[in-house]
Amino acid sequence: ILNIFRSRVFFGAMHIAVLQYMLFLFGVIGMTLPFPINVMMVSLWLFSLFAFSLAQPVYMVEQVRGLPALARSFQLVRTKLSRVSGVVVTSTALQFLLMWVLLQAFLPELDFELNPDSALEVQIIGLIQNEEVKQAIHWAKYLTALFFFPFAALLSVLLYFDLAHQESGFQLEQLEQLSQRWFGPPSQAAQTDPEPPEHPEGGEQ
Repeated sequence: ILNIFRSRVFFGAMHIAVLQYMLFLFGVIGMTLPFPINVMMVSLWLFSLFAFSLAQPVYMVEQVRGLPALARSFQLVRTKLSRVSGVVVTSTALQFLLMWVLLQAFLPELDFELNPDSALEVQIIGLIQNEEVKQAIHWAKYLTALFFFPFAALLSVLLYFDLAHQESGFQLEQLEQLSQRWFGPPSQAAQTDPEPPEHPEGGEQ
């Protein structure tokens, strides 16, 4: 598995991640544009978060990379957009909740009470520029990614298998081929059932 991950599988997954990051930049740039263009671009970016959320499982299972992986993800998602949206929104909410809990653990004395004598923007900038707050945010982000990524990856894989099975575009033979690609062919001992031991006639059981 490690040999596969440090070869073309890793670069294929990074290829899809770069495309998804470009969509993120598309949304960020869209926020700076005048109305109503900014609303249209941000709406398209938010839709892409749901439509292309299964691109990584598509690549890992179906070996489709790049733009075809995004197109295949959209093909799976479009029929069950409400379910995928609910899963993605719930997963994102849990991620931010975990990050908030970790942030409170690293910085329990953090006080968000506003001072009416100073502007809100000044207080926020001063809070963000605080070194202790910066360190707490960094640790919270790192630990959130470390703990939450396996859960999010498993959730996206299960969602992919569910949608692919309902679409009837996914066959069990593909899963068998995937298992052989990751773990190798099954051994002969695993394929053949061991014969029960023979007892001599009249012998003790």
